[in-house]
Amino acid sequence: MIQTLFVPGPLPGLNDVAGKKSRWHYRQLKEEWGLAIGIFITLAKLTPMQRVSIVFHWQEKNQRRDPDNIMFGQKFCLDALVAKGILPDDGWAEIAGLAHTFAVVPMRPGVRMEIVEVVND
Repeated sequence: MIQTLFVPGPLPGLNDVAGKKSRWHYRQLKEEWGLAIGIFITLAKLTPMQRVSIVFHWQEKNQRRDPDNIMFGQKFCLDALVAKGILPDDGWAEIAGLAHTFAVVPMRPGVRMEIVEVVND
């Protein structure tokens, strides 16, 4: 089974949390984005899966952020999938693979995820 989810963005990148003097800043971002992504999970009517491979298609307004900075947002996405019960956890037993693509889409920044259920890998 393949399920898709789009989350409008841009999502926070690594530079948004790295070097911040307060660890509360990360917690606040994680909470805010977890709730927001949870809403999109509910709207997409995703169903639970045990083990997955996910392709993240990152869409940015421009090329100002580097790909390694952009893909930090996957942490917020994975945590929200677990919190909403779509995945039991985000460890080795549940995540078979993660892949990323990057494109400039000025009118629709965000991330589109293709969540592919892995059976008997």
